[in-house]
Amino acid sequence: MKFLIRLDDCHKNQHYENWDKILSILYKYNIKPLIAIIPNNNDTSIEFCENTEDDFLTWLIQNKENIDFGVHGFNHSFHKSSKSMYKSRSTSEFNDLSYVEQRMILQNSLDWFRSNDFYPNWFVAPRHSFDKITVDICKFFGLSISDGTEINIFKYKDVLFVPQLYNKARIPLFSGVYTFCYHPNSMSDSDFIELESFLVNYYQMFIEWEEVKIMKVKGCYLRSQVINNIWIIQNYVRNTFFKKYRS
Repeated sequence: MKFLIRLDDCHKNQHYENWDKILSILYKYNIKPLIAIIPNNNDTSIEFCENTEDDFLTWLIQNKENIDFGVHGFNHSFHKSSKSMYKSRSTSEFNDLSYVEQRMILQNSLDWFRSNDFYPNWFVAPRHSFDKITVDICKFFGLSISDGTEINIFKYKDVLFVPQLYNKARIPLFSGVYTFCYHPNSMSDSDFIELESFLVNYYQMFIEWEEVKIMKVKGCYLRSQVINNIWIIQNYVRNTFFKKYRS
């Protein structure tokens, strides 16, 4: 069993105190996270300061050697969309757009990264929402994808998928490769304490993102879709019937 950590919603107006806190914890245990960066954030719900672009770039450069870069869309703006490939989302930055439109979004994002001497290898879809066109574009740009409801890495359309099932660290029931996704902007003190308590005991099970690319592919796209449908049904039941019963 192997673990990875991904940190979402990194941008120039992020909650820097929380980001510094979680990176400090991860560095203490020699864990290199994947940072999902929004180059031109327009989502005011995740803004916590008024730092400039230069401030943000300075911060990224200071941490550059200890993180991997992920493309988290371009501006974190969303439109109504149909069901995405994974999980059940009604809004998306990518899903349902044409090939040309999606490619332009990713091109704009990659231009920002490269202009600042950052070279991401991973795509992280905002709100887990993307479609098969997005996969084609990731293949065109040579990006692997951090997403999917599987317990092992798999390939679809010759693109490597590293599944992401959990929003906090835990010991899963089955052996596999698991990504724990955190959103530092909204983490509480108890979240940091809980994470470090887990790392104290299991830090040796964490691997670097580049190691995944040389691992044997054991998962498959079809199984990921089966697990995804089970996940959707479970959440529907939980949010519909259990919530109604509790109220």
